[in-house]
Amino acid sequence: MASGLPSVVKIESEDASFSPHIRIHNVVALARIKGPLRLDTRLLARKLKNVQYRGDLKNCFAVTFWFKDCSASATVFKTGSIRLAGAKSESAALTLMRRVVRRIARIIEEVRGFDKFRLVNTVGGFETRGFIDRERSYLSLARKHPATYEPALAMGIMVKLEWLKVTVRIQRQSVQIFGAKRLGDLSLAMQTVMPLLVYVQEGGSYQWTGRGWGKSTAGGMWFLGES
Repeated sequence: MASGLPSVVKIESEDASFSPHIRIHNVVALARIKGPLRLDTRLLARKLKNVQYRGDLKNCFAVTFWFKDCSASATVFKTGSIRLAGAKSESAALTLMRRVVRRIARIIEEVRGFDKFRLVNTVGGFETRGFIDRERSYLSLARKHPATYEPALAMGIMVKLEWLKVTVRIQRQSVQIFGAKRLGDLSLAMQTVMPLLVYVQEGGSYQWTGRGWGKSTAGGMWFLGES
């Protein structure tokens, strides 16, 4: 028997050269404005461009800033808290937060920057180079983690990694990760899930195991390189 693995599968092993690139889809961050205890959001809504106020103008409790050069937005509340969503990285979220606070400081002189910046939700994902066998992958994942798979309702497998407090959705050729508080948690989630995925190939399905790539067939599991 040939010891090689079909090219579409071999790159998925832990020690192969292929390393999936995690693409960040959304970063949600919070911060608090330093300065006045209460912000005059009504004044901000009247004076600033590209903002949308919440409530009516007389009782405006928050304003949302829209950015011309990206799809992110930042909502500033009367209490001084800021919620920013739509950034593609932590550094981008910090940059956008500074831009918002600088605009506010031009209107309200008491504003002195911001603090308590933190990420509260990061959504990212990666694509696999093989097609995922969702039924077999579900059985593999469910042995170690809380997982659900309802093909009649949704096409993806939902997995909860409770120790990371993230949720992973596995589809035909992609994996999405929700709820990460740190960007490093996305990598940890990927490293946790990848070895448990089973990939569809002609003549059977392949899965990475501690002994190497194994092929699952009706006759059981054998390992590539064994005769």
